[in-house]
Amino acid sequence: GWQIMAGGSDGLNVLESTHVPTPTVPLMAERLAEAAAWNVVQDDANILEELNGDRTGTLMFSHVVFREADDTEDAIRDEIVSLWWQVLGEEIAADGAEADSLFELYGQLFELLGSEREAWVSVLAAILREPELMFY
Repeated sequence: GWQIMAGGSDGLNVLESTHVPTPTVPLMAERLAEAAAWNVVQDDANILEELNGDRTGTLMFSHVVFREADDTEDAIRDEIVSLWWQVLGEEIAADGAEADSLFELYGQLFELLGSEREAWVSVLAAILREPELMFY
């Protein structure tokens, strides 16, 4: 299943792993990124909801509270910078090209879907699908 689609072997049908990109690797990585992002966003948002915005635990999201009225452009941009650092280990500027494109993605998806959670899932999934993370 997933292991073979990611280029691995199962010891039965596929005996050797591949070490070059295949057509199924990006498809598998896309689905994995979406599932991971959904899980993180839902967990963090639910914890913040239960704690009424109090950040006493370890959360991946450290700047937004998943309530439209409380999340400013600065908080959203700071969150994008923080997520980029946590996932890729690289610093980016809050007003840099990467943050700008992800902020635009967030805004378009929020406008289209009307859900901060769903917009953040897509932003985090996009970061998780960065080529330098997939093919380090």
